[in-house]
Amino acid sequence: MKNLLIGVLAFSLIGCAESENVNCSKFKTGEFTFSEKSKVRILRSDSIQKEYSQNSGEEFIDEYSINWIDSCTYSAKLIKTNHPEGTSMSIGDSMVVTIMRSKDNKYEWQGMVNGEMKKGIMIKLDE
Repeated sequence: MKNLLIGVLAFSLIGCAESENVNCSKFKTGEFTFSEKSKVRILRSDSIQKEYSQNSGEEFIDEYSINWIDSCTYSAKLIKTNHPEGTSMSIGDSMVVTIMRSKDNKYEWQGMVNGEMKKGIMIKLDE
């Protein structure tokens, strides 16, 4: 547990250093997706994030509690899901996410969950 905490803190500090010049405030709330063609939508308020799929036969809803650690880093804890078993997160798992870069309505993020690094791009839809 101690090593996990040290890893999360180190990851957060590195993320802060790398994301210093990013305007993260516009990405704290809103509606997002992963790509132009993605049928997954993400709705984020100050404290809750819901991800849902509109793909036929692959419908799911994931709900996360959101805790902002600093202006560009947050923790997303999975609190509800109807995802089939075998996904990368279980209820109670948390991912620490850092917004690394942004341009226009998109941002690049890195996250750590269960010791595994994840990366991606989010597109804000409601600008």
